Amino acid sequence: MKFLLHSADVRGLHSSGILRAAMVFMGGNLVATVLMGVGAIVQARFVGPDAMGLFQAFITITGYLTFLHLGVFDGLQRELPLRLGRGDHAAAEDAAAASVCWILLACMLCSLAFVGLALWSAIDLNWWQCAGWISVACIVSSALYGGYLMTTYRTSAHFTRLSLINMSKGGVSALTLFALPWLGYYGLCLRAAITPVIHTLLLHWGRPLPVRPRFKLSEYWSVIRLGLPFGLIGYAGTRFWSSLESTFVLSALGMSSLGLFSIVFLAHQAMFNLVNHFMQVYLPRVTEEWGRTRNIACCVRMCIAPTFLAVTSTLLLVAFCWVTIGPFVKWVIPDYVDALPALEWACLIMPITALRLPRIVFLATGDIRGHGLSIGTGLAVFVIAALAVSTQGGGLVDIVFASLLGQLVQSLMYYVLLYIRLKDSAPSVAAVSICSSAEVWDSKKAAPQTASPD
Repeated sequence: MKFLLHSADVRGLHSSGILRAAMVFMGGNLVATVLMGVGAIVQARFVGPDAMGLFQAFITITGYLTFLHLGVFDGLQRELPLRLGRGDHAAAEDAAAASVCWILLACMLCSLAFVGLALWSAIDLNWWQCAGWISVACIVSSALYGGYLMTTYRTSAHFTRLSLINMSKGGVSALTLFALPWLGYYGLCLRAAITPVIHTLLLHWGRPLPVRPRFKLSEYWSVIRLGLPFGLIGYAGTRFWSSLESTFVLSALGMSSLGLFSIVFLAHQAMFNLVNHFMQVYLPRVTEEWGRTRNIACCVRMCIAPTFLAVTSTLLLVAFCWVTIGPFVKWVIPDYVDALPALEWACLIMPITALRLPRIVFLATGDIRGHGLSIGTGLAVFVIAALAVSTQGGGLVDIVFASLLGQLVQSLMYYVLLYIRLKDSAPSVAAVSICSSAEVWDSKKAAPQTASPD
């Protein structure tokens, strides 16, 4: 295993632009996360747990529906870097053009369905549900098309642009807070609808791979062939997982407790996304490295330094949150003080998520079995633990602990399986020499292979 710790990696890491891009991207998302966190606190100030619980129930519905992309996101995240790494720009455009056809169709179907439900609620004079269904229509459509657009951002310049867009999203979210004192629950629905729509529009205007929708079954199949199983597995570990958390809380503790859990949910999602965006910077690079060398050791070595950096920085953030979050919640949103213990422990999702940054090796190499086994094991542990605490009368803290336990088991499974793969791969001296070269980290030499078309 000594070949994983070659000093050339550290020197190359600091001499290349990838770490700088990752830090800029993570810094931009930190600003966006802080703004959205402030928004969550302010909206909790003006909306009580009961109304917040109803709103969170609609958010839970969106979580179950975001898999309608059917693996397009995961397929493009792998296909675009591979095709561009081979210098085949036309093939990359064909894959994107075929994929966006399905995404637009899914957006149209969702919008029609939820607008129809909103009209039905309006006829029944149920304005709370009407506003909720309109929000769901905007959230799901924006998640689908916006998610597709984000997969096309892949170079250092793209991620710098994406960080600015994400900061703008946080700014829009903050501006919509002014509606809350007068609109209450309806202000929540307004924020939930406007913020993702504007974010998606910004992603569209700055898209690095503008293509016209052109559906080719062969191209679409090439994307979802691996993307569908990877997408299903990834969905199980993200939105499905978080929706299950809310469902357990609602079924075991009721609507008011779901409202209390909403601030835990928002903080959990914000902290998870903050670290996950850091992974997004490295995935195209690791995928391109796999396409060049076909050597897993090279890919793993690219993850060592960023994993150490991410875990260390998130541990510092956890310490900061534990010191400040208690007095802040008691002072600003006293109605939600019962959620404080769960909120404090939920902060541990940051280092746990950072710990599994090497999972991008499974995505880059197309290891569906290893990826699925890790997430499936963690999800099974979470469900079993959550069912156990729910039947025994457990509260919010217990459900959060059950989720964290599952997340930790998932992270550890990645390391166990990576160790097995490295042990079985037995890399040759020539392959080790290639991945030890500073050319792996030379962003200038890699730039022509991943240059933006615009």
